[in-house]
Amino acid sequence: MTATTIAISDLRVRETDDEEAYNE
Repeated sequence: MTATTIAISDLRVRETDDEEAYNE
């Protein structure tokens, strides 16, 4: 993985966590 790929994956995970927390 490149640093860019890791950063994008991290952002996607953070967005998913935020959505789940908001829905809860």
